[in-house]
Amino acid sequence: MVHEAELAGGQCVAVKVLRREWLGDDFVVERFEVEAIAGRLVRHPNVAAVIEHGETEDGVPFLIMERAHGEPLGLLVERDGPLPPRRAAAIAGQVLAGLDAMHRAGVVHGDIKSDNVLVETLEDGTDAVKLVDFGLAQVQSTSASARSAPDMVAGTPDYMAPEVICGRGASPASDLYAVGVILYELITGATPFGGGTAAQVLQRHLQEDVVPPSLRAPGSIIPRGLERIVMRALQKHRRDR
Repeated sequence: MVHEAELAGGQCVAVKVLRREWLGDDFVVERFEVEAIAGRLVRHPNVAAVIEHGETEDGVPFLIMERAHGEPLGLLVERDGPLPPRRAAAIAGQVLAGLDAMHRAGVVHGDIKSDNVLVETLEDGTDAVKLVDFGLAQVQSTSASARSAPDMVAGTPDYMAPEVICGRGASPASDLYAVGVILYELITGATPFGGGTAAQVLQRHLQEDVVPPSLRAPGSIIPRGLERIVMRALQKHRRDR
């Protein structure tokens, strides 16, 4: 459950509280703690920060997060269709800046997708991006690694890298692959392997070649340099990204 609140100093925050019915599930409780740890390790303008975490008097875990503004990027694309390449590249650049800060702090997001990217359009017309939701994060520290289940196959099918699908765990390279999917989505209006069942989508990630964005959206003018970046991020082998 997520509630909006105001701190004593007037700062608006979001308070996430674990549902009581999950208190008996050790894995869920541990994932909640890893989410809190991941959010507190990173301080960057493009990452929604976790300010504090702990337990209520009756033992229910909670975390207090920065109240991020804007709308999910997925809704923006659904409403506006493919974005101009310059705007798409600027949004992706902020996503990458946030991820770079996370990776430097030893945190892998693990669930990068357009719905976990909030975009706020500022008064000057530019976009401000925030990465949210660390529910599947991996923290590269001794204390958190045991709780983060690195071999767990989890994520959103449209954005999952081949190695994650094969059970090798999330990594900075798999986060980069997901950004490639997002950028593809921004400039074509669709993810590269979407459609059908989840199993069909996952199989396409493993077996099918990516249709270049310029062929997927022939009516759009997509700079060759931008297309090369997308195609490299979507390489099947993480060493090639």
